Formats: sequence, C-alpha cells, structure tokens
Amino acid sequence: MMHKTIDTPDVQLAKLLIARKLKDEGIDMAPEKIVVTLKSEAGRNTKIRFRYPAAKVRVTIQSVVGDSDELTFGDIVEMVEEQAYDYQRMLDYHDGAEELIAEAKVTARREIAKAKRRGLAWKLLDVQPSTVEAGSNELPSAEVTIEMLSAALVPKPYGVVAQYSEEIVRDLTEERVVLNQTLRSVRKKWLDGVGAGGAIDAVALAALRSSGQDVPAVIRRMRESDNGFVVWCGDLALSLRWADGLIKANFGITKEISYANSSLSLEGPEKLASTHGLSGKPAGVVVESPLLEGAVIMTAADWGGTTIVTLEPRFHVFDAETLEPRDQLFLL
Repeated sequence: MMHKTIDTPDVQLAKLLIARKLKDEGIDMAPEKIVVTLKSEAGRNTKIRFRYPAAKVRVTIQSVVGDSDELTFGDIVEMVEEQAYDYQRMLDYHDGAEELIAEAKVTARREIAKAKRRGLAWKLLDVQPSTVEAGSNELPSAEVTIEMLSAALVPKPYGVVAQYSEEIVRDLTEERVVLNQTLRSVRKKWLDGVGAGGAIDAVALAALRSSGQDVPAVIRRMRESDNGFVVWCGDLALSLRWADGLIKANFGITKEISYANSSLSLEGPEKLASTHGLSGKPAGVVVESPLLEGAVIMTAADWGGTTIVTLEPRFHVFDAETLEPRDQLFLL
C-alpha cells in the first residue's frame, strides 16, 4: 500500500525539531528536504515514515505513534528523539549501505535477465535501503522493487528485502514465485490472444447477473483490489477473489451447502448417502439452484462428515477493454 504524503502543522513542527537536533550534532538538514508519509490502519497504531536525503541513497525511518492520525506534543517529542538518533546511526552505515545497494542492483538485474529468458516480463523499478523501524537498532537492508504480474494479471510492484545478494537470488528463484509467475505469464499470453483481460467463474457471473449487478463495474473494482471483496446479490454474500487471472467465488447456498472454487460442500443432513455414479451428471442431481445451470459433476467423494462434489471449472472470459463477459465458456 502506498503511503500518502503529509505536511500538517504537527508534522512541520516535528521536521523542524528533528533538523534542529541534527544541527546540534553537526548535521545540516533542511526541514523541507524531509518527506513525511503516513499509513493508518483501522484498529492499529498509526505509522509515520520520515525519508531523508543522504548522498547516493535515501534513509527512511518509520515511527509508530498512537491510534489517531493527529500527533500529540508527547508523540512529537518522542518521535524527534528516536528519529534523530536512528538517522545518525544509519549515517554510520552509509558507506556499507551504498555498497549493499550497488551489489543488490547487479544481482537483481542478473536475475531479471534470467527471468526474461524464461518468458517472464519482469522489470526493475527501484533499489534502495529498506525502511528502518525507529528504535529497533536493525542494520540496513536492500529493498528491491520489481514489477511482476499480480493475481489479476496486471503489473504490480513486488518487494524483496535482503541484507545479502544470496537472499535476493533465493527469493526470486523460489519455486512458488517462479511457478506462479510462469502460470500468470502463460495465461496472460493466451488471454491477450483472444482479446480478453481475464475470466470469471460462470456460477459467480450467474449470481451477479441474477441480482442485477453491473458486472463490468464489479470486474473493474476487482482489478483495483488486492484481496477481493464481498458482493451482496440479494441475500447471497458472494465472496470474490483473484487466482492467476481468474475471478473465483465462494458463497453459501444453504446453511449446509456451500460453493467454493468450482466445488460443492454438503454437510449434516445434506451429506450424500452415496457418491457412486455421479461423474458426468448435471450438478442439479445434487443441488437444485438456478446458479448451477449447466454445471457438470467431475468427481464426488466423502471427507469425514462432508461430501465434496467437484464441478467442471467453467469460466467466461471478459473483454480487455469493456470488461463485458462473453457468452462462450472455457474450462480453466
């Protein structure tokens, strides 16, 4: 999440006091050169970042204050002390930080070149010292930011924090990262070839349309979301999420029957007495719902007190420009 830049009177005072304290230590720092950003999360402490100019690399120190976006005088005094102390401490490591950053750039570029040869469209965005938590006494690390494909198949920053080049290599060559990015790259190439921007679960699409939802608007909102969200389709709470270019869904049909990722779960009195001979039959023989029209059973099995019925994974691709789903179905 990006932090928003702030320059409120209390922040201006903090910057002025930090600059004065540093000057007392023989360090010239113009208050206007200090960039302050804020991130506040519901139910959590407010985090404030101070970014300082420092020769070839920046220094960013994060302080945690109270639950309010507004700083009290006590917050400011405490923050000034720890910010000034940690900035001086980071200056002591500045030469080592420059060397670390230079080495990290070489390593990142080398690994990105290897990824490109495998067909992955990675791009180096930035290499800077990582943000230091005020009062932590931690050593500086390199924060490498690389553009990769997100689960929605759009370019998004991916961060790697490391103190050694070997850590960068290990992170970028991790099997999970490579497999995810390869799958997303292959799927994006296929979708691009048919002029599509992604695909949506056929059952989710039926739920959206049956409740009069503006489907392109929902997809647009999904493309701007990192974690997905819930759409209320009448009394049905449809939870949507991305999975490598596919919009998948889960929801409860009844108290004992639920749908998730192209599978039905039947519990309690709805548990099937027998799962024999269901393969290839319409989902309606198990659960009657207009949302499952056209769905076909692949497998059915009992797991403890639950029957799991796996359906064919049917998806509608949606147009890359209009985001309007097409009628043709694909098994993805």
